[in-house]
Amino acid sequence: MTQSEFLEPAPSSEDPTTRLSIEAHKGNAEAFGALFEKVAPDLYIWASVRIFSKLRGCIQPDDIVQETWARAWRDISQGKHRHHDSPFRRWIFSIAKRVLQSAIQYVQKNGSRGLISNQSGLLTYQNKPDPYATRLTQKVARNEQIQAFRELISDLPQQDQYLIFYLAFEGLSHQETAERMTLSVDAVSQRWRRLKLHLKEIAEARDIDLRDIG
Repeated sequence: MTQSEFLEPAPSSEDPTTRLSIEAHKGNAEAFGALFEKVAPDLYIWASVRIFSKLRGCIQPDDIVQETWARAWRDISQGKHRHHDSPFRRWIFSIAKRVLQSAIQYVQKNGSRGLISNQSGLLTYQNKPDPYATRLTQKVARNEQIQAFRELISDLPQQDQYLIFYLAFEGLSHQETAERMTLSVDAVSQRWRRLKLHLKEIAEARDIDLRDIG
């Protein structure tokens, strides 16, 4: 997520991201990697914040990111997802949510017994890790600006966190966000405007360059 994404409208259907998505869904691995790289910082931050206390030590944000990569590429390779089915970013986050939910259910059923292994059947990427996905995830995890922004979001009230998740990370509309949060569209718009200003002030105070996030 870049600073401009807080201030500008969503891109048109003719933007480079759309063209990359079309190529990725044709099986172009390079295009898929380029697209995923745009989403990875937001996905990592989302996973870091969303992993509840009962999952600490059971699954890591890196696992969520790499498992999402593996499932997304598998679905494209098997023709289970087409470019026009849903925007790439929204689709990626829908996969990540299923991975996280599966992890929560697994821990609830089996208890917290250390890191979830590939033997659970949950983290399929561990059977054959993708080198590019591994390098990308490690790069994101080491990025100090991303870690600083993660801490910033972690300190926010939960409702503000969800505004960021829905509007900035997943790319939902104000109407969709309002429905998910049981708020009016006007309330979402007003809170989002205030939150963007608040984030900008905090980022400047903590020397966080939002342009480096994503």
